[in-house]
Amino acid sequence: MSDSKRKPLLSDDECYTFAMESIGPRDAAEMVRDHYEHLITEGKLRVMEEVDNFMSPYPIAKEVFGCSNCQTVFDRHTKHSKHGRIRVIKFCPGCGNKIKR
Repeated sequence: MSDSKRKPLLSDDECYTFAMESIGPRDAAEMVRDHYEHLITEGKLRVMEEVDNFMSPYPIAKEVFGCSNCQTVFDRHTKHSKHGRIRVIKFCPGCGNKIKR
């Protein structure tokens, strides 16, 4: 994980706005849910899932990965062009989801 700080999910101003505009706790919760549903719909927020290798029953699966989410098939080990070292891909290049270990 990087040392940079991430932005909070809701700023203090947004929390205050939800609290002031809501009638009660249930109303505030619905407003927060709607806010995040809107961010997901716009593509500004992603719900990530870990994906499995659907090719695991086959002997070639040590070299090739098949994403269980988007069915992208790729070589899991790539050579880093700058240093010449082999690195293992940790996220699917098709859907971006994290690969289960």
